[in-house]
Amino acid sequence: MSRSLRVRHDCIERVKIAVTRSGYPHQRALAHDTGLSITTVSSFITGKPVDYATFEELCRKLNLDWLLGSSEIAFSLLQSKQLLGTEQQKYQLCDLYSNNPLIIKIITHIIVELFNSDVEKFLTQNTLLVSNQIHNLLEQQLNFLSTLEQQIMYAVATHQQLVTINYLINKLPHISISHLFQAIENLYSRCLIEKTADKYTLQPLIIEYVQNHFHQNLDPFMNF
Repeated sequence: MSRSLRVRHDCIERVKIAVTRSGYPHQRALAHDTGLSITTVSSFITGKPVDYATFEELCRKLNLDWLLGSSEIAFSLLQSKQLLGTEQQKYQLCDLYSNNPLIIKIITHIIVELFNSDVEKFLTQNTLLVSNQIHNLLEQQLNFLSTLEQQIMYAVATHQQLVTINYLINKLPHISISHLFQAIENLYSRCLIEKTADKYTLQPLIIEYVQNHFHQNLDPFMNF
């Protein structure tokens, strides 16, 4: 059964600001837009427990995807599928993939389908088999990216360190900054790109896939 989640106390003010920035003059407007009760919305905003599905929906609605990248969120994703294994094994799995919600969802699907929902079996399995399955599922997620989004991911994947926005501007000098920011936000909202102190990176699994599959979509004007 899925566990309840709450916004951390030190993040509550940022969540309240996000409500206004997202165009909601008050909590009731957000409740009306999402179909949730005002009590549920209020609980989320004030740091009280809500179920995982509600937590995720409100984070997406308010562009708060950075809240989803925590061990508790990743652990709840595993719990929602009733996987077999100890809490230690599940947190080990979350840590292995840096609590990335997209990767955790993909891994959870693989564990259910191929390992009879057993986390321990997955952790000790041949990595080649697992890698092939992950790539197949990643392909489903990445096939719908625009050419610009693929180019951004390739630029990040082929760099040896965290990437700044200025680095991406230099790599794609013919792309307007507004279009570049919009594409980055789209990738970030889907957990395909990660942000650390205003710099960007990718999960190792995603880096490998991007380097092997996105090179054919490179823009001839990119500065490589």
